[in-house]
Amino acid sequence: MEKKKILIVEDEITLLEMYALKLEKEGFCIQKALSGKAAWQLLKTSSLPDLILLDIIMPKMSGYEFLKAIKKEKRIKEIPVVFLTNLSPRPEEIAQSKKLGVIDYLIKSDYTPGQLAEKIKTYFK
Repeated sequence: MEKKKILIVEDEITLLEMYALKLEKEGFCIQKALSGKAAWQLLKTSSLPDLILLDIIMPKMSGYEFLKAIKKEKRIKEIPVVFLTNLSPRPEEIAQSKKLGVIDYLIKSDYTPGQLAEKIKTYFK
């Protein structure tokens, strides 16, 4: 089976590296971006990921802004997106996220890197 490619968009470098390291050990191919703008450039210039893990609160381009931008692009709009954030969701935020096409809304503090890897595996079954 071909390795699934995951794009992690996270502005906190320590978290980005921690998630990337664990997911690589679990057999995923990882692309990393420290901002929505950097992720946008990656999507335009490299092979597409099978899943995007997306933080919401980031400088220059929030997760919501990034999500809205990719949903306008035919080539990339079907990539599954999972919000991975520290924001405890209010029902209206979850509804808005689902409306924008997010397949899941995960709170960082609820998942160890290992638990996150196991959760991600469920998206590919």
